[in-house]
Amino acid sequence: MKSSSRLFPVRLESAESRGDLLEDVYLIKPNNSPDKSVELAITRLGARDVEHSNQAPLILFHGCYQNHQMWLGESYDGLAPMLARKGLDVWLLDARGHGLSIVNDGFENNTLADYARYDIPAAVAFVAEVCETPPMWLGHNEGFGALLMSLACGALSETSLCAALGLGEPFPLGSLRRLPLANHLADMVSFGDVRNETLGPELESKALRHQLWREQGVFGRRGRSLDVDLWSALERLQLPMAIQRPNAASKGDAGLLKLIEQGKLNSLAGGLEATELLQQLMSADEVSSIWAPLEHWFGQLELAFGLLPTDQIAPAC
Repeated sequence: MKSSSRLFPVRLESAESRGDLLEDVYLIKPNNSPDKSVELAITRLGARDVEHSNQAPLILFHGCYQNHQMWLGESYDGLAPMLARKGLDVWLLDARGHGLSIVNDGFENNTLADYARYDIPAAVAFVAEVCETPPMWLGHNEGFGALLMSLACGALSETSLCAALGLGEPFPLGSLRRLPLANHLADMVSFGDVRNETLGPELESKALRHQLWREQGVFGRRGRSLDVDLWSALERLQLPMAIQRPNAASKGDAGLLKLIEQGKLNSLAGGLEATELLQQLMSADEVSSIWAPLEHWFGQLELAFGLLPTDQIAPAC
């Protein structure tokens, strides 16, 4: 395997022209987790004949049951192409065993803790190495939750990023699963890896779902799988962070709401207020290059937690 990185083996899997867009797919093999079969796909998207803006590169990371296709759209008219056409250097990360990332040997044991401890730091380091600057992060649902876990446990230094944005709920689980009996019944009736076609085309491991259930349980706590108190650890960070949630911030994890109340995590809404927050968050000259496509994308949302109908944003491969 030829390497284009000083960090770990990397290979350019494909380089394609998609109309006015250029799409390069890299496979990186960090070799930093117990499962040595893990290879992560990172897709770089740029617009032909469009100069990159002076903003940092942007990594987009999907949530559960999804892959990088959710950002592209059926005809390359989704959020990622819109941002690329605005001059952003856009990178799309596929979680281990999802999308273009290979199905690793221990797929059935994959958890968000694995993404947090091993995969996210490797992806951020690779993009920073190529672009020679710390990137921004935009995570959808658990894709933002995994980043928060990575920061909380120290696997990812806050200086490795210049800003972090979240769309939807970092840990979107129903309140019923807070009941120990509900967890027990779920364990009994849920066998192996499952697919939830209402949320996306990908399989998720039983281990990942159980980790989320246990951490939301009556006697659990967020970050338990990494031996940290997630929300307390995040209170100590200085990294500029913001979140766009589908509903008013009146529900959700108590720790999440506390971070929002403390101003550690800006809660974004539409209009001038959100634009001003993003200006403060990213210190960018042309904030509209990010915010306008985001507003357009949010304007199309029809399902809970920021998802368009599956056949529109994540066609089965």
